[in-house]
Amino acid sequence: MSAERLLSEPLLQRLLRQLQAEGWQAPVLRPKGPQHWQLQALVKGQAQCFELYLNAQSWTLSQQGYQLQVPLPQQPQPAGSTTTASCWPERAPMAARLLGWGPDVCAGAELPGGSLLYRLEAMKMQLTVTAPAPLRVRALLASPGQDLRPGQEILDLMPLEETP
Repeated sequence: MSAERLLSEPLLQRLLRQLQAEGWQAPVLRPKGPQHWQLQALVKGQAQCFELYLNAQSWTLSQQGYQLQVPLPQQPQPAGSTTTASCWPERAPMAARLLGWGPDVCAGAELPGGSLLYRLEAMKMQLTVTAPAPLRVRALLASPGQDLRPGQEILDLMPLEETP
């Protein structure tokens, strides 16, 4: 068994358990290449299909041009987390609404319990949320006022569709 395979197996199992804990039903992974899988699951009763990429630093879920990347902790960490959501510019307003802070938040804005860095790059926008303690956030398509916790926030906040 290759080193890559040894790396990915426990991470994949942990990811599947995490998805199921979030209410995703029947998640299925199909290999598509080295460190690349197709992930299918029932999310809020609807069949969803994602591309999943995994490496030693992070895992990334991508769907229809919208991409969310989660850094993997290199060692157990105390309370606090950093989440990075990247998307194409036309999706930037949705990503900002996703965090409940609106598209006009500027770089380094101070928020209760944490901070938000909002950076527009040439090809994509990147949102980074740093929470020194569990941070109450509002998600666009999830229950209001969720806790932002290490290792769970990306699933709490991931938009499944764009609302009108």
